[in-house]
Amino acid sequence: MVDDNATNRQILEEIVVNWGMIPIVAADGVAALSALERAVGASPDLVLLDVMMPEMDGFKLAARIRQRPELKITRIIMMSSAGRPSDEALLRELDISRLLVKPVKQSDLLNAITNALGVSMREDEGEGAVGPARPHTAPGLRVLLAEDGAINRQVAVDLLTKRGHRVEAVGNGQEAVEAAEHGSYDLVLMDVHMPVMDGLAATAAIRALARAECARVPIIALTASATPADRERCLAAGMDGYVTKPFRASELFRVVEQYQPKPASAVAGPATAIPEQPAAAEASALDWDGALSNLDGDAALLRELAAMFLVEYPKLTAAIDAAHAGGDAAELRRAAHTLKGAADVIGAGGVVTAAQRLANLGREGRLEPVPEAQRALAAELDRLRPLLQRAASGA
Repeated sequence: MVDDNATNRQILEEIVVNWGMIPIVAADGVAALSALERAVGASPDLVLLDVMMPEMDGFKLAARIRQRPELKITRIIMMSSAGRPSDEALLRELDISRLLVKPVKQSDLLNAITNALGVSMREDEGEGAVGPARPHTAPGLRVLLAEDGAINRQVAVDLLTKRGHRVEAVGNGQEAVEAAEHGSYDLVLMDVHMPVMDGLAATAAIRALARAECARVPIIALTASATPADRERCLAAGMDGYVTKPFRASELFRVVEQYQPKPASAVAGPATAIPEQPAAAEASALDWDGALSNLDGDAALLRELAAMFLVEYPKLTAAIDAAHAGGDAAELRRAAHTLKGAADVIGAGGVVTAAQRLANLGREGRLEPVPEAQRALAAELDRLRPLLQRAASGA
């Protein structure tokens, strides 16, 4: 993986590590060639190259790589902020698998990698990988994670991957059922509220699958609401326990790691009681220390999640606006619930309270008070934004 921009290198490295890959990182062409010399006998399966680099650009580096017999079949993906008229010819000449335009979306990068390596997102090997090139000797559990919230999904993947587990993440219940039908997992973490198919329906569908593994695989609910009635609904659907959101590293590890790679009939106990949300007047705009504690002290991850929140929340508020304008109470509840979960992860108590009010209105089908609740949410986001921008930058 070669890029002269330090921030780009760090982001790419975190992404591919989360997918189970083992990166070799270099800041320029000379350093990359030296790293390849040292890696003799263990040539990489894939090379990610930035095009625009000083002294030796990506195309020159790719040409040097292709001169090495042991790297003739290594797949190369290039990334550029702008194309050039000669790119197409060079891509064919150098056997470049894909040229991606920056900024590169994670989904586009993953598709490019899986296509280049000729592997599927869901191989039937029973390894349950989230991405390609994961070593088959990696320790830990094979976990299927179903979570529609981008920030909560990132938290769970980061925490579990760093702990040595292998995670395949999907965004709704239908995708979880399809993954369970074709893959093999030691554990399923299932968000309760998801689009397309919710977690309860997905759990029932997995239990109904003909494969014996699907009948006994432990399924743990992920929910921000852990009342006795909620727990009964989860158990009735075929779940074995639950973890409350926002995720707390110690709680997530405790529930997940009670299952061995080949469990017989273990049942997860209930997670710790969900803490009461503060009243709107008392809610903290940003409890950074509390959020950091929940993430096992991983400051780099929390800064990444804060930056993600700044990108994601305008999409969710836009979805809330559209749902209200269209009279869609169910979509209003879903978008507000997702925003609440994302805010909870980063310790934004005021936004949590305001988003929960909107989610409640959506659940109750009461749209008249929504504009006032939207204004309260906008005020909390305005209060949060500068604090979060400073925190995300490390200031």
